Amino acid sequence: MHWKLTFYFLIGAALANEGFLEVPLVAHTVGNQITRRNVAGGTVENLGNFYYGAKVGVGSPQQKMEIILDTCSSDTLLFTPQSGHPQFFDKKKSSTCQLVPNQPVFSGSFQPENIAATGNFYRDTAYFYNARLNLQFALLDKDIPHVFDHVGGLFGIGGTGLEGTSKKYTNFPAQLVLDGVIDHLGYSIYLNARNESTGTIVFGGVDTAKYQGDIYWLRNKKPRNTYFGVDVTVNGITQVAMLDTGTQFLYLSSKIVDSIAESFSGSYDPSKGIVVPNPPKNPEPFLFEFGKAKIYVPYEDLLADPENHHQLAIFKTSESGGIPLLGSAFLRSAYVVYDFYRNMAAIAQVKHTTESAIVPLSQEIPHAIQPSWGRL
Repeated sequence: MHWKLTFYFLIGAALANEGFLEVPLVAHTVGNQITRRNVAGGTVENLGNFYYGAKVGVGSPQQKMEIILDTCSSDTLLFTPQSGHPQFFDKKKSSTCQLVPNQPVFSGSFQPENIAATGNFYRDTAYFYNARLNLQFALLDKDIPHVFDHVGGLFGIGGTGLEGTSKKYTNFPAQLVLDGVIDHLGYSIYLNARNESTGTIVFGGVDTAKYQGDIYWLRNKKPRNTYFGVDVTVNGITQVAMLDTGTQFLYLSSKIVDSIAESFSGSYDPSKGIVVPNPPKNPEPFLFEFGKAKIYVPYEDLLADPENHHQLAIFKTSESGGIPLLGSAFLRSAYVVYDFYRNMAAIAQVKHTTESAIVPLSQEIPHAIQPSWGRL
């Protein structure tokens, strides 16, 4: 069984202070349907319909809706009333909505039905907690079933290089900088323990209370202003994998997956992940190495179903369109920084705590280990 989770941001609790914006996360279980989505040109299956979401208001007066936040896409997509989607934006009811001139249309496709969608770009005032933005977004005339169920659209928070239009523009996270909400283009994510329903994302900042020991800067192996891929070593085997908040599970090379299955005298099933016939009573945590950084992940965090200790949510990349991904099952054990200005990620072992000590990304981060190829 694959659990379907949706993360919504808690309204009214966001904090904008000294160049960063902190937003608490709240988790909601909404079913167990398996879904698919496009990530960087590939189709990823067995995601468990895991989303980050937020409440936003768009237009004058505000039209409020819930949207998905996704680290592996970059466009803001909303629906027109004509699309038939339950949550939509009606540009005719906003006195401040304007068509963006000379901007090629958005064009993309969405799984599982491989639905092609296009839409013109508009600009309007958007309200993201206590932040006010001059936001550019595309309006889609066609509904996208199974992908945007329960929400009104998508806020992509990846780099502008992933935008679905030939003429690049200032997307949502870049607009936070342009409008003075944050000082530095990037964010950090804390998902909390598996039995907790809260977490945080800090746009433009790092919460130094949420990790233990040193935090290590990592070279981004993917093109600038797209998404973050870093070298990870498991059982002595190294590959580049994306740090993806948009999926619940892990997708790794056949060599890594087979080595993990062999270590448990288990097997691999494309629909279930790694099958462990005799789960250990006191399992050692999994070790993921990122150069000198070591992240330990509890066995229980990698279960596809928390009630079934025989099934690990670790899949081969043949189930993800060939794309290696480290999803939330891994990210709950790590504190991760996504820094677009430096084109680097940073990672540390998570510290589960209610304490907070945020510093702007534009400043030096405490206990940060400089990259081996030179200082920042």
